[in-house]
Amino acid sequence: MLPKRFMVAVLNEDGDYFSTHSFTRWKLAAIAAGTAAALILFVLGITLLAGRADKTLRERELSRKNAVLQKTFTGWENRVRRLETQVKDVQRRNHQLRTTAFLSLPEVDYGIGGSESSLKPDGLFEFSEVRPIEWDLNRITVQVRALEANTSELEDVISKKHREIAHYPSINPVRGGWLSSSFGKRIDPFTGKIEEHNGIDISIKPGSEVYAVGAGTVKEAVTRAIPNKGYGMYIVLDHGFGYTTLYAHLSKVFVKTGQQVKRWDLIGLTGDTGKSTAPHIHYSVMLNGNARNPIHFLLE
Repeated sequence: MLPKRFMVAVLNEDGDYFSTHSFTRWKLAAIAAGTAAALILFVLGITLLAGRADKTLRERELSRKNAVLQKTFTGWENRVRRLETQVKDVQRRNHQLRTTAFLSLPEVDYGIGGSESSLKPDGLFEFSEVRPIEWDLNRITVQVRALEANTSELEDVISKKHREIAHYPSINPVRGGWLSSSFGKRIDPFTGKIEEHNGIDISIKPGSEVYAVGAGTVKEAVTRAIPNKGYGMYIVLDHGFGYTTLYAHLSKVFVKTGQQVKRWDLIGLTGDTGKSTAPHIHYSVMLNGNARNPIHFLLE
Protein backbone atom coordinates (compact mmCIF):
# COMPACT_ATOMS: atom_id res chain seq x y z
CA MET A 1 0.00 0.00 0.00
CA LEU A 2 1.42 3.41 -1.02
CA PRO A 3 2.04 6.04 1.70
CA LYS A 4 -0.35 8.99 1.96
CA ARG A 5 2.44 11.59 2.09
CA PHE A 6 5.91 11.94 0.53
CA MET A 7 8.90 13.82 1.89
CA VAL A 8 11.41 15.42 -0.52
CA ALA A 9 14.82 16.53 0.84
CA VAL A 10 16.94 19.02 -1.08
CA LEU A 11 20.70 19.33 -0.27
CA ASN A 12 22.93 22.25 -1.17
CA GLU A 13 26.15 21.89 -3.16
CA ASP A 14 28.29 21.34 -0.05
CA GLY A 15 25.91 18.78 1.31
CA ASP A 16 25.72 20.49 4.72
CA TYR A 17 22.27 22.00 4.36
CA PHE A 18 19.04 20.57 3.21
CA SER A 19 15.43 21.49 3.14
CA THR A 20 12.43 19.24 3.19
CA HIS A 21 9.14 19.42 1.39
CA SER A 22 6.10 17.35 2.12
CA PHE A 23 3.62 16.33 -0.66
CA THR A 24 0.52 14.32 -0.58
CA ARG A 25 0.17 11.50 -3.05
CA TRP A 26 -2.46 13.33 -5.04
CA LYS A 27 -0.49 16.55 -5.15
CA LEU A 28 2.61 14.78 -6.44
CA ALA A 29 0.54 13.03 -9.12
CA ALA A 30 -0.93 16.36 -10.19
CA ILE A 31 2.54 17.91 -10.51
CA ALA A 32 3.78 14.99 -12.62
CA ALA A 33 0.72 15.11 -14.89
CA GLY A 34 1.05 18.88 -15.39
CA THR A 35 4.74 18.57 -16.26
CA ALA A 36 4.03 15.83 -18.78
CA ALA A 37 1.21 17.84 -20.34
CA ALA A 38 3.41 20.95 -20.60
CA LEU A 39 6.15 18.91 -22.27
CA ILE A 40 3.70 17.42 -24.77
CA LEU A 41 2.28 20.87 -25.60
CA PHE A 42 5.77 22.24 -26.07
CA VAL A 43 6.72 19.45 -28.50
CA LEU A 44 3.48 19.89 -30.42
CA GLY A 45 4.03 23.62 -30.65
CA ILE A 46 7.55 23.24 -31.98
CA THR A 47 6.34 20.69 -34.56
CA LEU A 48 3.51 22.95 -35.76
CA LEU A 49 5.80 25.96 -36.03
CA ALA A 50 8.37 23.98 -37.99
CA GLY A 51 5.68 22.66 -40.33
CA ARG A 52 4.25 26.12 -40.95
CA ALA A 53 7.70 27.55 -41.62
CA ASP A 54 8.50 24.77 -44.07
CA LYS A 55 5.14 25.18 -45.80
CA THR A 56 5.68 28.92 -46.07
CA LEU A 57 9.12 28.43 -47.63
CA ARG A 58 7.79 25.88 -50.13
CA GLU A 59 4.87 28.12 -51.03
CA ARG A 60 7.19 31.05 -51.57
CA GLU A 61 9.51 28.97 -53.77
CA LEU A 62 6.57 27.63 -55.79
CA SER A 63 5.18 31.11 -56.16
CA ARG A 64 8.54 32.40 -57.37
CA LYS A 65 8.95 29.56 -59.88
CA ASN A 66 5.39 30.02 -61.13
CA ALA A 67 6.00 33.72 -61.69
CA VAL A 68 9.23 33.05 -63.59
CA LEU A 69 7.58 30.27 -65.62
CA GLN A 70 4.66 32.49 -66.51
CA LYS A 71 7.03 35.20 -67.68
CA THR A 72 9.07 32.65 -69.64
CA PHE A 73 5.96 31.14 -71.25
CA THR A 74 4.74 34.57 -72.30
CA GLY A 75 8.11 35.40 -73.83
CA TRP A 76 8.24 32.08 -75.67
CA GLU A 77 4.72 32.43 -77.00
CA ASN A 78 5.59 35.88 -78.35
CA ARG A 79 8.75 34.47 -79.90
CA VAL A 80 6.81 31.65 -81.57
CA ARG A 81 4.35 34.14 -83.06
CA ARG A 82 7.20 36.29 -84.38
CA LEU A 83 8.98 33.27 -85.86
CA GLU A 84 5.81 32.00 -87.51
CA THR A 85 5.25 35.43 -89.05
CA GLN A 86 8.84 35.45 -90.25
CA VAL A 87 8.47 31.98 -91.77
CA LYS A 88 5.34 33.03 -93.67
CA ASP A 89 7.06 36.18 -94.91
CA VAL A 90 10.14 34.29 -96.13
CA GLN A 91 7.93 31.64 -97.76
CA ARG A 92 6.03 34.40 -99.56
CA ARG A 93 9.27 36.02 -100.72
CA ASN A 94 10.61 32.64 -101.78
CA HIS A 95 7.52 31.88 -103.86
CA GLN A 96 7.49 35.40 -105.31
CA LEU A 97 11.13 35.12 -106.32
CA ARG A 98 10.53 31.80 -108.05
CA THR A 99 7.46 33.10 -109.86
CA THR A 100 9.18 36.30 -110.96
CA ALA A 101 12.34 34.57 -112.14
CA PHE A 102 10.62 31.47 -113.58
CA LEU A 103 13.00 29.26 -111.62
CA SER A 104 12.65 25.53 -111.12
CA LEU A 105 15.03 25.05 -108.19
CA PRO A 106 14.11 22.34 -105.68
CA GLU A 107 11.74 23.53 -103.01
CA VAL A 108 13.03 23.72 -99.45
CA ASP A 109 11.59 21.25 -96.96
CA TYR A 110 9.63 23.47 -94.59
CA GLY A 111 9.09 20.54 -92.19
CA ILE A 112 12.72 20.38 -91.06
CA GLY A 113 13.09 19.19 -87.50
CA GLY A 114 16.09 18.14 -85.48
CA SER A 115 17.48 15.40 -83.33
CA GLU A 116 17.24 15.56 -79.59
CA SER A 117 20.93 16.42 -79.38
CA SER A 118 20.68 19.25 -81.88
CA LEU A 119 17.56 20.67 -80.22
CA LYS A 120 18.76 20.39 -76.65
CA PRO A 121 16.90 22.59 -74.13
CA ASP A 122 18.80 25.48 -72.63
CA GLY A 123 18.50 23.96 -69.15
CA LEU A 124 16.64 26.89 -67.60
CA PHE A 125 13.87 24.57 -66.36
CA GLU A 126 13.48 20.82 -66.39
CA PHE A 127 9.67 20.92 -66.19
CA SER A 128 7.84 18.70 -68.68
CA GLU A 129 5.48 21.60 -69.53
CA VAL A 130 8.39 23.65 -70.85
CA ARG A 131 9.94 21.16 -73.24
CA PRO A 132 7.26 21.08 -76.00
CA ILE A 133 7.39 24.85 -76.38
CA GLU A 134 11.17 24.80 -76.45
CA TRP A 135 11.19 22.04 -79.10
CA ASP A 136 8.74 24.06 -81.21
CA LEU A 137 10.91 27.14 -80.91
CA ASN A 138 14.01 25.27 -82.01
CA ARG A 139 12.24 23.59 -84.93
CA ILE A 140 10.85 26.89 -86.17
CA THR A 141 14.29 28.47 -85.81
CA VAL A 142 15.77 25.69 -87.98
CA GLN A 143 13.01 26.24 -90.55
CA VAL A 144 13.66 29.98 -90.65
CA ARG A 145 17.38 29.41 -91.16
CA ALA A 146 16.72 26.95 -93.98
CA LEU A 147 14.27 29.36 -95.60
CA GLU A 148 16.67 32.26 -95.33
CA ALA A 149 19.49 30.18 -96.85
CA ASN A 150 17.20 29.03 -99.67
CA THR A 151 15.97 32.59 -100.29
CA SER A 152 19.55 33.89 -100.35
CA GLU A 153 20.34 31.21 -102.93
CA LEU A 154 17.40 32.35 -105.03
CA GLU A 155 18.40 36.01 -104.72
CA ASP A 156 21.94 35.16 -105.86
CA VAL A 157 20.60 33.21 -108.84
CA ILE A 158 18.19 36.01 -109.75
CA SER A 159 20.91 38.62 -109.39
CA LYS A 160 23.07 36.62 -111.77
CA LYS A 161 20.11 36.16 -114.13
CA HIS A 162 19.46 39.91 -114.09
CA ARG A 163 23.11 40.57 -114.95
CA GLU A 164 22.97 37.96 -117.70
CA ILE A 165 19.75 39.43 -119.10
CA ALA A 166 21.34 42.90 -119.13
CA HIS A 167 24.26 41.48 -121.17
CA TYR A 168 22.18 39.19 -123.39
CA PRO A 169 22.29 40.18 -127.13
CA SER A 170 18.54 40.57 -127.38
CA ILE A 171 17.88 43.45 -129.78
CA ASN A 172 18.49 44.30 -133.43
CA PRO A 173 21.61 46.49 -133.76
CA VAL A 174 19.89 48.86 -136.23
CA ARG A 175 16.45 50.37 -136.66
CA GLY A 176 14.97 49.57 -140.05
CA GLY A 177 16.59 47.96 -143.09
CA TRP A 178 15.95 44.44 -144.33
CA LEU A 179 17.62 41.06 -144.10
CA SER A 180 19.71 40.65 -147.24
CA SER A 181 21.73 37.57 -146.25
CA SER A 182 20.87 34.91 -143.69
CA PHE A 183 22.97 32.85 -141.30
CA GLY A 184 24.47 29.63 -142.69
CA LYS A 185 25.55 28.51 -146.11
CA ARG A 186 25.40 31.05 -148.95
CA ILE A 187 27.08 31.93 -152.27
CA ASP A 188 29.93 34.39 -151.79
CA PRO A 189 29.10 37.44 -153.97
CA PHE A 190 32.81 37.95 -154.73
CA THR A 191 33.83 34.35 -155.58
CA GLY A 192 30.55 32.66 -156.47
CA LYS A 193 31.46 29.76 -154.19
CA ILE A 194 29.39 28.32 -151.35
CA GLU A 195 30.63 29.48 -147.95
CA GLU A 196 29.55 29.53 -144.32
CA HIS A 197 28.08 32.90 -143.37
CA ASN A 198 28.58 33.23 -139.62
CA GLY A 199 26.15 36.10 -139.17
CA ILE A 200 23.43 38.06 -140.91
CA ASP A 201 23.58 41.02 -143.30
CA ILE A 202 21.07 43.84 -142.92
CA SER A 203 20.87 46.21 -145.90
CA ILE A 204 20.31 49.77 -144.71
CA LYS A 205 21.20 53.26 -145.84
CA PRO A 206 24.70 54.37 -144.86
CA GLY A 207 25.04 56.51 -141.76
CA SER A 208 22.28 54.70 -139.87
CA GLU A 209 22.83 54.40 -136.13
CA VAL A 210 24.26 51.17 -134.73
CA TYR A 211 23.42 50.21 -131.11
CA ALA A 212 24.98 47.85 -128.59
CA VAL A 213 22.66 44.85 -128.33
CA GLY A 214 23.52 44.29 -124.64
CA ALA A 215 25.80 45.50 -121.88
CA GLY A 216 29.46 44.64 -122.28
CA THR A 217 33.03 45.77 -122.89
CA VAL A 218 34.49 46.90 -126.20
CA LYS A 219 36.95 44.15 -127.09
CA GLU A 220 37.95 45.60 -130.47
CA ALA A 221 37.28 48.95 -132.15
CA VAL A 222 38.87 49.03 -135.61
CA THR A 223 38.70 52.41 -137.33
CA ARG A 224 40.98 51.73 -140.32
CA ALA A 225 39.63 49.80 -143.30
CA ILE A 226 41.17 48.29 -146.43
CA PRO A 227 38.88 48.45 -149.48
CA ASN A 228 37.40 45.08 -150.44
CA LYS A 229 39.22 43.38 -147.55
CA GLY A 230 37.70 41.84 -144.44
CA TYR A 231 35.18 43.55 -142.22
CA GLY A 232 36.39 47.10 -142.87
CA MET A 233 35.66 49.26 -139.82
CA TYR A 234 34.15 47.10 -137.14
CA ILE A 235 33.45 46.67 -133.41
CA VAL A 236 33.53 43.55 -131.23
CA LEU A 237 31.74 43.61 -127.87
CA ASP A 238 32.38 41.11 -125.09
CA HIS A 239 29.14 40.70 -123.14
CA GLY A 240 30.41 38.15 -120.65
CA PHE A 241 28.62 34.85 -119.98
CA GLY A 242 30.30 33.54 -123.15
CA TYR A 243 28.66 36.04 -125.55
CA THR A 244 30.47 38.27 -128.07
CA THR A 245 28.95 40.29 -130.93
CA LEU A 246 30.44 41.74 -134.14
CA TYR A 247 29.28 44.86 -136.00
CA ALA A 248 31.07 45.16 -139.36
CA HIS A 249 31.36 47.38 -142.48
CA LEU A 250 30.79 50.56 -140.45
CA SER A 251 31.43 54.11 -141.57
CA LYS A 252 31.98 55.50 -138.07
CA VAL A 253 33.15 54.01 -134.77
CA PHE A 254 32.23 55.93 -131.59
CA VAL A 255 33.75 53.66 -128.94
CA LYS A 256 37.24 52.65 -127.84
CA THR A 257 38.75 49.37 -126.73
CA GLY A 258 38.05 48.69 -123.05
CA GLN A 259 35.04 51.02 -122.91
CA GLN A 260 31.96 49.84 -121.02
CA VAL A 261 28.65 50.03 -122.89
CA LYS A 262 25.00 49.32 -122.13
CA ARG A 263 22.18 48.07 -124.29
CA TRP A 264 20.97 50.80 -126.67
CA ASP A 265 24.23 52.78 -126.41
CA LEU A 266 25.16 54.31 -129.78
CA ILE A 267 28.44 52.71 -130.86
CA GLY A 268 28.79 53.56 -134.59
CA LEU A 269 27.19 54.23 -137.97
CA THR A 270 26.52 51.84 -140.85
CA GLY A 271 28.54 51.97 -144.07
CA ASP A 272 30.06 49.69 -146.72
CA THR A 273 33.73 49.54 -145.73
CA GLY A 274 35.82 46.42 -146.28
CA LYS A 275 34.61 43.49 -148.35
CA SER A 276 31.15 44.87 -149.20
CA THR A 277 29.03 45.16 -152.34
CA ALA A 278 26.57 47.74 -150.93
CA PRO A 279 25.78 49.64 -147.71
CA HIS A 280 24.83 47.17 -144.99
CA ILE A 281 25.85 45.92 -141.56
CA HIS A 282 27.19 42.46 -140.93
CA TYR A 283 26.08 41.36 -137.46
CA SER A 284 27.15 38.11 -135.80
CA VAL A 285 26.81 36.49 -132.37
CA MET A 286 29.35 34.10 -130.86
CA LEU A 287 28.63 31.90 -127.83
CA ASN A 288 31.70 30.36 -126.23
CA GLY A 289 33.60 30.88 -129.49
CA ASN A 290 30.96 29.28 -131.73
CA ALA A 291 28.87 31.21 -134.24
CA ARG A 292 25.14 31.28 -133.53
CA ASN A 293 22.22 32.55 -135.60
CA PRO A 294 21.58 36.12 -134.33
CA ILE A 295 17.90 35.82 -135.20
CA HIS A 296 17.48 33.26 -132.41
CA PHE A 297 18.56 35.81 -129.82
CA LEU A 298 16.24 38.62 -130.82
CA LEU A 299 13.44 39.29 -128.36
CA GLU A 300 11.86 42.19 -130.19
